[in-house]
Amino acid sequence: VQFKNKFDETRLAGTISKPKGRGVFPAVVLVTGSGPQDRDETIEGHKPFKVIADYLTKRDIVVLRYDERGVGQSDGNYTLATIGDFSKDAMAAVEFLRKRKEVDASRVGIVGHSEGGLIALLIAGQSSVKVDFIGLLAAPTIPIDSLMLLQAYEIGRASGMSRAELNRAKVINRRNFTTVKSNLNDQQAYEQILDNMSSIFPEPSQHQRNEFKMLVLPSYRYFMRIDPVPFIQKIRIPVFAAFGTRDVQVPFAPNSESLTDNLPEGTAKELKVYTGLNHLFQHAQSGSVNEYAELEETFDTDVLEDLGRWIHTLN
Repeated sequence: VQFKNKFDETRLAGTISKPKGRGVFPAVVLVTGSGPQDRDETIEGHKPFKVIADYLTKRDIVVLRYDERGVGQSDGNYTLATIGDFSKDAMAAVEFLRKRKEVDASRVGIVGHSEGGLIALLIAGQSSVKVDFIGLLAAPTIPIDSLMLLQAYEIGRASGMSRAELNRAKVINRRNFTTVKSNLNDQQAYEQILDNMSSIFPEPSQHQRNEFKMLVLPSYRYFMRIDPVPFIQKIRIPVFAAFGTRDVQVPFAPNSESLTDNLPEGTAKELKVYTGLNHLFQHAQSGSVNEYAELEETFDTDVLEDLGRWIHTLN
C-alpha cells in the first residue's frame, strides 16, 4: 500500500497484513527504531517487524508496517529528517489505517520499537492524532541525553571495557552531549566536540572527523534535546510496555521506572519486564549489540503473546 504524509506530501510505502476472517478488527501501525529502517525493521539478518506482523495478524489484528522516508519504496530524504518528521509519518499511517474497511476505527494503535516507541509516546502525549492505545517495545522514557549516556556506558561494559575506561568515556560523552544540546551553531559545536575528544584523538582521521560531524546533524541535535517525561505525564490512553533485562541500548530499570512514575493515575497500563531479553527481544547472554546477529531467535513469542492478548482486552 501507499499513503501520504499531508504535512510535506511525502509518499510512504508499506504492507498491510489482514486476518483471514470477515468483519472488522483492531489494528496497529508498527513504527521502527532509529537509523534508516525498512518496513520489516531488517537488522543484523533479522526481520522483527515481519515476525510481529505475522504473529498479530494470525491473532485477528490488522498490521501496517512501512519503509521509513528515504528507505525502500518510500520517498523523502532520511538524513535531513527529524523525529518530528517521523512522527508525522506515523500519524499519516494511523489516519490511513483508520479508514480501511477491515479496521475497527475505535481500536487503532501504534506499536513502536525503541525510537518508534518514543514517537508513540510523543504522539499520545500531544494528542497529535486520534490514537486509541500504544504499545512500547524498549521505548526511551527518560531525557534522551541521559539515555545516550547510559547506553554508551552499558554498551562499553558489555564489550569488555574496564571501569576506568568506562568512567573516562562517560566524562567525555557527557561533555559531547552537553555540546550537542547547546545553542552553539553546528560549526561551533563541531569544533567544541573536536576539543572534547582531543585527549583521546589528538589528530583524528578523516573517518573519525566524519563520525564527529554526525553528532551535529540537525536531526541528531533535535533528537538529543527531547525529554519524553512531560509527554508521558499527559497520556490518557491505554499503554502496554515491554522491556528486557539485558537491553544495553534502552536499559530497563530507569526507563520502566520513569514510565511507572510518570504515567497519570487512572491510565490503563500493562508494564512488563522480561528476564534475559536484549534490545531486540532475543534471549541473550550479554545483551551486546554484537550478539544480535549471532542469535537465531528474532523476537520472543512471550512478548508477542502478551501484546496480542492485551490489544484484545481493549474495548
